[in-house]
Amino acid sequence: MVQSFSIPNELLDFGSPFAGLISLIPLYLALSNARSYKESFFLTGLQALVVHLCSSFWLANFRDFAIFTLGASALGTACIAAVTGWLLHVPYAGNGRAAAAPAYRAVYFAAVWTIWEWAKSTGFLGYPWGTLSMSAYRLTPIIQIADITGVYGITFLFAVFAASCGELLLFCGAPASPHGAPNPVKTVFPFTAVLFLLAAAYGAFRLSNKPEPRTYLNITLVQQNKDPWESEDDDDAIELSEQLTEQELAKLRSAGTDTDLVVWSEVVLRYPYPQASTHYDFHPESEPLTEFIRRMNVPFIIGAPYTLRRAVKPQKGSSKGTPAEYGNAAILFDREGAYSDSYCKIHLVPFAEVIPGVEYEWARNLMDTLVGFSNGWKAGPAYKTFTVTNKTGNAVRISTPICFEDAFPAVTRQLYKEGSEIFVNLTDDSWSRTKSAEYQHCVIAAMRAVELRCSMVRSTNSGYSVHISSDGTIRNGMPLFTQSAGTFRVPVYSRKNTVYALAGNCFVYLCMLYAVITILYCTAAERHRQKNS
Repeated sequence: MVQSFSIPNELLDFGSPFAGLISLIPLYLALSNARSYKESFFLTGLQALVVHLCSSFWLANFRDFAIFTLGASALGTACIAAVTGWLLHVPYAGNGRAAAAPAYRAVYFAAVWTIWEWAKSTGFLGYPWGTLSMSAYRLTPIIQIADITGVYGITFLFAVFAASCGELLLFCGAPASPHGAPNPVKTVFPFTAVLFLLAAAYGAFRLSNKPEPRTYLNITLVQQNKDPWESEDDDDAIELSEQLTEQELAKLRSAGTDTDLVVWSEVVLRYPYPQASTHYDFHPESEPLTEFIRRMNVPFIIGAPYTLRRAVKPQKGSSKGTPAEYGNAAILFDREGAYSDSYCKIHLVPFAEVIPGVEYEWARNLMDTLVGFSNGWKAGPAYKTFTVTNKTGNAVRISTPICFEDAFPAVTRQLYKEGSEIFVNLTDDSWSRTKSAEYQHCVIAAMRAVELRCSMVRSTNSGYSVHISSDGTIRNGMPLFTQSAGTFRVPVYSRKNTVYALAGNCFVYLCMLYAVITILYCTAAERHRQKNS
């Protein structure tokens, strides 16, 4: 429960770092008293399940998909955590020398916990919510180490702190030993203190030595606050977005300035591109989208479907054809309102956007029974960037991670490698209907900005639409669940690879190496004890 309170929640918008630091102490004490691998397996799985249900309860609002979004994710999270609990019992199995060393236990706990958070956050079924690193967001100096270790270095710091406190409590509550038990104040606490001091010093250095932007890009974000599930077409959403856009641009121009780019949120448009260009030459009737963009005389990026493969009708004498395939895309329009380019989302939401096994009839029948359809998006073919030129003539390369793609380091890191200088996220989280869901998504996205030292803007249809600086702090934002538009002056920095951009999750691999060495050491120590007993 404490860990659920430490990340953004309904009471604390951005969570509590203090709660995050102490959140694992009860689990650490429980594991130290566990009598078997089975007990540790159960305790850790239960802890992860409770945290997931208490912090991501809003997944139940994903309509008929709740059986997957909340149910399956909770089960998967608990199962991965339970395996982690089995590993965490290794130093306590038997009575080898390793079991009596607080430093071994604390660092091993932090390493394995870091591996667990990486495992639950990675891959097709990855879910990087409910992590310790999310609770650290308000500790701005500490989170700066993400450009070296990724968020997993932050997780390690918080986990080792909890383990150190747990060891101190165990030491104070243990009966006096004639041989003298190792004092954690003299062993693991100095190690933990040094790590935090180094992290804070590095963070202070980064915050006081910010690079000068090479240029700026004025970006207008439009938050129409309309749930696309509640309407059958996109006319209302387009008309409202046009109205909000025109009001914002008129305000800018009356103040003697302008914007370089307008961004609407994920899947505002319903008809697939590029063939939908003809449709939007005439719709909505009040003012067709193409004409509106031409009149605004500004490039636009708007979320829409994209046709990856057109349907092929069955040949004569055959009953089988090829269905159309669509991607969840960000569409770039030039100043004339013409389709210019697109990026299709690559990391899709399992079971909601992409249906595993949909090529099999039994899988289609199952999904049709459970949620009423068995079709989904197809992953885009490649990572790519768009080029936008600002008013001073400087070309800026931007990338558009869509929806929860900004939660995955593997996605943003690859977009950065493609040359991205700014991340422009398009999201629809309106279905969540909770502020905790909106703030949690924003906090996770902010870590991507730190890892790669890039500015990020998030254009959402209900919140949290913000400009996040390269140090992870929120510079500007719009209120949640309101109809509004805002223009942010976003700095563009010269590209300099961070350690994380070059090395990726090497810190996690170091944790894996330490865990393996500790397991081998504990196993050997126990065998030696049994041999000599």
